[in-house]
Amino acid sequence: ATAQTTQEATASLLLEANQNLVCSSLLAQDAADTSARALSTLARSAQRDALTGLPNRELLLDRLAQAIAVARGSGGKLALLFVDMNHFKSINDAMGHAVGDQVLRQAAACLLSAVREGDTVSRQGGDEFLILLDGVSQPSDAMRVAHKVVSALGTPCRIGDHVVRLSASIGICLYPDDGDTPQLLIDRADAAMYRAKRSGTDAFVFHAQGLDAFAPLVPA
Repeated sequence: ATAQTTQEATASLLLEANQNLVCSSLLAQDAADTSARALSTLARSAQRDALTGLPNRELLLDRLAQAIAVARGSGGKLALLFVDMNHFKSINDAMGHAVGDQVLRQAAACLLSAVREGDTVSRQGGDEFLILLDGVSQPSDAMRVAHKVVSALGTPCRIGDHVVRLSASIGICLYPDDGDTPQLLIDRADAAMYRAKRSGTDAFVFHAQGLDAFAPLVPA
């Protein structure tokens, strides 16, 4: 009887140990799954602008590099628009940073409304945005988007107690005409944007010399 009791006790201990092991394994797997989800969420959030939710500079660079690779393989073109909000500092100074943040969110929504679903709108920081247009066949495709952008921005909107009408200066460059690397395209679109801003009016400027002329940003 004593031997049987000992065997039963041993079997019970083994069963309990096995159950504990199974529970520990399940808990470890659950913890691993939770960690993986958290890391995935963190990775996604790390590639997004905290204020607007748009892709940030790092994600834009990645998408631009991929788009260049695809265009190079297919012989296609793409366009990059560098968008700088006009008089944003005045809005911040006169209405406060809280309103300024809302203005940037509104600007992001306007830019998104002007592009196709597959295009990328990115916030570079401050009041600067980049728009990546895939599948561009000619400069007029980018011009149409520039017109849509200014039209969307120019629609008066109420932000808090204020009614604002936004405007922008836009620099445009094309792949492969104006460059064949992400940073070169960004730099040239940026330089074109500054030439547009120096004109003193809402304008867009193409980097290419043959199109290097100020064009008023009015709806087509």
